[in-house]
Amino acid sequence: MGFRREITTRDGSTHANAYYKVSSVKISHHAKRASISLMVWKDQDARNANKATLSGVPGKKSFVALNKGEVTDYDTYFAPTVIDAADKNPVSQAYVYAKAQINDPAIVDIDPDV
Repeated sequence: MGFRREITTRDGSTHANAYYKVSSVKISHHAKRASISLMVWKDQDARNANKATLSGVPGKKSFVALNKGEVTDYDTYFAPTVIDAADKNPVSQAYVYAKAQINDPAIVDIDPDV
């Protein structure tokens, strides 16, 4: 599971199929907080070959869903009522949340079996 998108790293290199993978998901239901981290490779082949991740990736690679206000990102993506749904789990929700935060309509989901 992962997603890809085109990015230009800080050194000016363009990666048409940069591959993003969730590397950690931490949820505290007591604090109503979730944090996720992503790793980014130049493409899925680089990830599958255990090559180094990209440096200088633009934007954030970690996000925190906090409990602020009446309806929060935590409530929308990570609350037990959401996670316990038949087709959801913490990792799949981390991808949904990361894609919403990155907000790039060109993101392409990658099937884990490809």
